[in-house]
Amino acid sequence: MKRSKQLMTFLCALLLVMPLLSMVSVKAATNTDFKIDYDVDLDGSGDLDEGDEFDLKLDITNESGSKLSELYVIIKQTSSFFTPPNEESQKKITDLENDSSFKPEFKLKYNGSGNAVTVILKYKKAKSNPADEVFEETEKDIYVEVDDDSGSSSSSTSTNTSEYQPKLIAIVGNKMPVFNAGITNTFSFTVENQSNHYAKDVKITLDFDSDLSKAITINKAKLFESISKISANKEKKVLFDISFSAGIKEGTYPVKIKYDYQNAYSDSYTTEETVYIKIKNSNMIPDIQIKKIYLDKAAVSRGEKLNLNVDIINNGSLTANSLDVSLIGLDAETMSVYNDTISEGVDSLKGSAECSVNFPIMILNEAKSGNYPVDIEIEYEDYDDEIKKVTRKGYIYIEVEKDEDAPNIEVVKVNKPSFVYQDKAFDITLSIKNTGKVAADNLKIKISNESGFYPTSSNLVTINSLAGEEQQDVTFSFISDSNATAKYYPLEVNFEYEDSRTGNEEKATHYTGMNIQEESKPSVPKIIIENYEYSTGKVIAGKEFDLIMTLYNTSKTSDVRNIKVTLTSSDGTFTPTESSSSLYVDSMGKNEKIQQSIKLMPKVDLTSKSYQMTVKVEYEGNDLVAQPDSDDKTPEITQEEILSIPVFQEPRLEVSELNVPMEMPAGQEIPIYLDFYNMGRSILYNLLVKLEGDFEGRDTNYFAGNFSQGSSDYYEINVMAMNEGPAKGAVIFTFEDDLGNQHEVRKEFEVNITPPMEISMEEGAEFGPEAIEAFKQGDMKPGMEKENNNKLYYIIGGALAVAIIILIIVIKRRRKKKELLEDE
Repeated sequence: MKRSKQLMTFLCALLLVMPLLSMVSVKAATNTDFKIDYDVDLDGSGDLDEGDEFDLKLDITNESGSKLSELYVIIKQTSSFFTPPNEESQKKITDLENDSSFKPEFKLKYNGSGNAVTVILKYKKAKSNPADEVFEETEKDIYVEVDDDSGSSSSSTSTNTSEYQPKLIAIVGNKMPVFNAGITNTFSFTVENQSNHYAKDVKITLDFDSDLSKAITINKAKLFESISKISANKEKKVLFDISFSAGIKEGTYPVKIKYDYQNAYSDSYTTEETVYIKIKNSNMIPDIQIKKIYLDKAAVSRGEKLNLNVDIINNGSLTANSLDVSLIGLDAETMSVYNDTISEGVDSLKGSAECSVNFPIMILNEAKSGNYPVDIEIEYEDYDDEIKKVTRKGYIYIEVEKDEDAPNIEVVKVNKPSFVYQDKAFDITLSIKNTGKVAADNLKIKISNESGFYPTSSNLVTINSLAGEEQQDVTFSFISDSNATAKYYPLEVNFEYEDSRTGNEEKATHYTGMNIQEESKPSVPKIIIENYEYSTGKVIAGKEFDLIMTLYNTSKTSDVRNIKVTLTSSDGTFTPTESSSSLYVDSMGKNEKIQQSIKLMPKVDLTSKSYQMTVKVEYEGNDLVAQPDSDDKTPEITQEEILSIPVFQEPRLEVSELNVPMEMPAGQEIPIYLDFYNMGRSILYNLLVKLEGDFEGRDTNYFAGNFSQGSSDYYEINVMAMNEGPAKGAVIFTFEDDLGNQHEVRKEFEVNITPPMEISMEEGAEFGPEAIEAFKQGDMKPGMEKENNNKLYYIIGGALAVAIIILIIVIKRRRKKKELLEDE
């Protein structure tokens, strides 16, 4: 009986299970058959707490490519989520076409732990043979956001919550974002949380590289975007409004997107990724150029005006701002600009626009004739306020004409051979004439040539003065190059001289040359001094200098050796200071040049002029054949050259200390006195003493003229200052040296000017001229006579004291000067 009941129970159970056997999955399916979206409706209650019920809304799309039938959507009952009593745990749809959706809803309850809801899908795919259709099954975990504090205290000791890190990724799109320069662009992208953990307190920041950040601005200083929460497997759209500079360079630029956020357990994370954007720009940056520079006169005389015009163009399409057009390199001794305004400003210049700037120029009366370059410089700000500069040099010259009487040096005749052979000495004589009416002083004649022949005498000749209409011959000695090609070789003759009236320097150039022909015969190697210069620039009497000589073996076939160079000067004008008067060189190759130097000291008492030095060069030629009766295999060769070295006597003006009162009342005369002496060994020309500063006086300039060596003089003047406070001034000495160079010596001083003296009478009245006259006439008020007499005595006594002090200072200075003159 017991066994019959067990059998009956088994049969009943079998009958109940039979309808479900047809639903057994025979093939595991993948998630590619479905796209599942979901939404959790918490009725505004926020995160889930234990025991909370909620609605789970599913959106299931058929992406299998086939029609589905008998689709069951089942909520798996777990310890975390389950369907409450009387609520369905599964939904069914008979047919679901491809790309169609099924949107079932379920009521669920949260049990207080975990956050995964498991959805099971069972279905059949349509087949050509219905007998082949079987149930397939797939599962999908949906993660629901639950309360952060749920079980956190107990789990924190055993679980590393930082492992639950959300994963934020920017979805920019399939194509690279493209932005245009000069306008506002919207940079939009989607931030997707590709994890099963939600992110909160998300801060998204854009970070540009240095080149891009200079040319980009974000509207309203919006540097970042904040999002309170991005749910698991959800996304949020982010927008940034960005303006790119109109002058930014086209190209592809990297942009870093930085994320700062927390997970559900308040663990913090910082991540970043790089995306790329493309910038297009059809604008052209400002390009300021000088289109034209021109004068309104081809040539100008001293004292005349002319206008210099500059035409400017902006070859770019963007506007240039704050243009500043300046004249640079103006010769201040020749010309000046009206109101000393050497620069003109232009507020802005639009793209492709033009403008003109004018500079009125005055040629000074003391200007020297010649051509003077004027350089133009333009500074401007481009699109991003960066300063740019454009300079045009050597483009235009202002010609200052000579006057009819001015000295004018010309070569009226050249005496030279019609030709010379290689390695032959020859002379060129120039007949030089001053065709002007005024003498030319300090005339310097210098020759220079590139190749073919070389000077064997000094290449510089100096003539102290050449009167008007006077003519003089000057001869230069040369030697032709032993290997010179047969042709004509030019020679340049340069003249520098001064106008004897004004001291203005003038220049002129004459060209001549020599025709060299080849001669087939052996030549002797020659060493010449091709060039020489001074380490100090100019030679000053009593001061050491290095004489630097360039020796040149002119032979292109013969080497030389055992070279001895000896320097001598008459009366010991130049004395070697660190070695003997000879130099030794081991050898020189053919056509070789070497530099040698020797330190010399000129006599301290030399006057300013050129002095000669003899250079003797002794050497042996390797290719020479000795005479039959000589024991030498290589005979010695000797050559001499004369160097002309101009010596300059340095001017030396000594000035005594200024003794001026430290303090004086306003309106009172201030005595100024000092002595000055020519302690040098040369004349100081056109010596002028003048006073400048916050003082008033008559005849403040004193012209001492040509001030001989050993002379002394003094400068004395009384001045006054009217304004209270510190009054500053300077006694300035200006003069010219032997070469016409300007010099200046300054003696600065300061006097504190106090309020003027006042005499106060009763009731605040001033003791002025009327009161003094009344005092003389005896017309004083009763009771005031004694008081006013006393005050007047004080004033007169003070004035006498000041006068006595001034007298003592003057007497002591005169006595000092007399003693100095007696010592001389």
